[in-house]
Amino acid sequence: MKGAWQSIRKRAVLIALVAAGIALLPVAATLGATVYGIGVPASLLIAMLQAFAVAAVVIRPWVAVVTMMLGVVGTTLLVAPTATAPWPVPVATMLAVAITLAGLAVVKRWTFTATVWAVVVGWTLGVTALRPSHPAVPGAVAADLIVFAGVALLSLVVGVAVGRWSDTRRQLDDQRSATAREVERRELVEERARIARELHDVVAHGMSAIQVQAASARYRLPDLTEDAAREFDDVAHRARTAMTDMRHILDALRSDEADRAPQPGVADLPALLASPAHGGELVVDDQWRDDPPRDPLVGLTVYRVVQESLSNVARHARGAAVTITLSREAPDIVVTVRNAPPPAGVRAGDGGGHGLRGMRERAALVGGALRAAPTDDGGFIVEARLPERTEGR
Repeated sequence: MKGAWQSIRKRAVLIALVAAGIALLPVAATLGATVYGIGVPASLLIAMLQAFAVAAVVIRPWVAVVTMMLGVVGTTLLVAPTATAPWPVPVATMLAVAITLAGLAVVKRWTFTATVWAVVVGWTLGVTALRPSHPAVPGAVAADLIVFAGVALLSLVVGVAVGRWSDTRRQLDDQRSATAREVERRELVEERARIARELHDVVAHGMSAIQVQAASARYRLPDLTEDAAREFDDVAHRARTAMTDMRHILDALRSDEADRAPQPGVADLPALLASPAHGGELVVDDQWRDDPPRDPLVGLTVYRVVQESLSNVARHARGAAVTITLSREAPDIVVTVRNAPPPAGVRAGDGGGHGLRGMRERAALVGGALRAAPTDDGGFIVEARLPERTEGR
């Protein structure tokens, strides 16, 4: 949809420029032949060059520059001074140069466009200095040149501003697309992890029962032959191997980088807060500092809760102040992420993600609970209460 809208907008700009060139053609040709004394063929040719420059500036900027310059050269050399009409730059030529420079500034670097402006104005000043004096009132030539240079410069500035705005919008659209792809990828990973957990829960109980029964068969059934006992031992061994393999597959499904990097924990929180994508004030109470969580699963849960909360702040309240509090409230450890209201003018991102649900699942996995709600001042708070677990429990 976005690509279609950009295509429509580009076509609209091209149609507008072509229409401006077509409208300029008869005006420039007529004024050149009737007011400024240029021959009809020459006046028509100059008008066609100027109109083509206006129509083609976005799609063929170099060609537009050349044709515009030819039109300006022809106009300044052939236009005869009059007592009433602007001289040495007719109004039609002013419009052609202004539109061409504005379009050129949108598609080219501003330094290139400024150079073209300087060449056009410099040529006009040089030709005027060598032409006969103007028969009109004193100052008319200077006024015409000042208006010409000023209008052309203003068009250049407007074109540069529009070009910068377009570049910013394009970069913003690219960033939004990249963010959407990352959110989609993360949701896919979360879904795979959920399926892996369900698969583990369904299969592990049955495999454990098979392994226990097979391993204890030679002790529970004294009448077993030695061959039958060895078969039961082989079944128990295969069951243990299958459970180990299943745990490895589960670990791989939990993270794309599970086989390349260790799982993060509480000690990795400062590095998380120091990254450009996140940020916030970390507050740790004395009891937590003296006795941090030792269970790696709890540490991983704390890290993921803080990470996902900071991602939600960046998505929905970009620029808001964030405070992360780690404390102990026996018998639980408490992780609180609170953000202030977003700055004025910041628009919240699209909803519909699975961040809060994923954090609740992680808290429930270690026997804890998670609460998330808006605050009275317009901010948001996420609080996870996790039970103190003995490592390996």
